[in-house]
Formats: sequence, structure tokens, C-alpha cells
Amino acid sequence: MKRIQLVTLLCTLLSTNINATTYKSVATGAWTSPDTWGTASYPSTGDSVIIDGHSITLDATDVTIQYLLITNEDDYGNSKLITSSNITLIVQGNLDIVSDRYDRELKLEVLTNSTLEVQGNLNVNRLLAKQQGNKVQLKVHNSAHLKVRQNLIFDFDNTGCTIGNSNVNVHDFGVLE
Repeated sequence: MKRIQLVTLLCTLLSTNINATTYKSVATGAWTSPDTWGTASYPSTGDSVIIDGHSITLDATDVTIQYLLITNEDDYGNSKLITSSNITLIVQGNLDIVSDRYDRELKLEVLTNSTLEVQGNLNVNRLLAKQQGNKVQLKVHNSAHLKVRQNLIFDFDNTGCTIGNSNVNVHDFGVLE
């Protein structure tokens, strides 16, 4: 009996990993719009997500993904993830906010009554942070929650925990845990 349960569990885990997809933004838009991702679907449970030079509004009610990267690698523009109200996003691994572009903004905004839970690390890594215009924003508004279960790491110009031109704002009963 235990052997059957173990085989069933192993098959379930393997099929979950096999079916996972990495989605990369191709346009500014809603999370649930396939046009945002250039595919016939949008990110869902177990997938990994790369937001690269686009502004994405998370409009799905409850989403659990494996990994999230907000970056400016492809020089499209500012990269943003903004939740709609009353949304829960769980990132089972790390959330990385990474860029070496001094002229681009990176933004993560958690709005009214929403929760973003990062079960791994939240890494903010920004090279050229001392250049004018370089900005990273983490904003938590109106009873929203940003929960980081492991480490919240800021590394600008490989100097460690220096905020510089960036900010973390918690407003109107927002919570950073």
C-alpha cells in the first residue's frame, strides 16, 4: 500500500513539474490576458513568470506561481507588477527584482486588501544605482500585505543593504512581514 502511495506521489510531482511553463511578458496588460504573454494562456499554478519592460496588472483572484522575475533586460521600458484589489499572489520560490539599466524603473505595488507572499527570498539587485533616474519601488497600500518568508535582500552596486534612490513604502495599514 505504501509503495502505491509513493508511486502516486512521485507521478503527481513529476507531472506538476512537466506541465509548468515559463511565461515572459511581451506587452503591457492584464495578467489574465494571453496577449500580455504572447501565448494562448496566462500564468497559473506552478508556472514561472518574467516581467521584462512591461507594466502588468495582476487581475486573477488567487495565483500560486513558482518564481517571479521583474527585470529590464530587453530594454523595452519600465517593468511593473501591480496587483488589483483583493488579490492573493503566492510565489513558492524567490521573487527577484533585477536590472542594470540606470534609466528604467522597477516597481512592485500591492494594493488594497491584497497579499503577496514570497516563500523564498525577495531579492532586489540593481547595478548602477547611483545613476540619475534609477528607481526601484516596493509599495504596500491600504491593508495590503507583503510577506517575505525568508530574506528581504537589497543589493545595489554590490554594496549590500543600501536603499539609495529606491524606496519601500507601507501606507494606510499596509503590512510588511
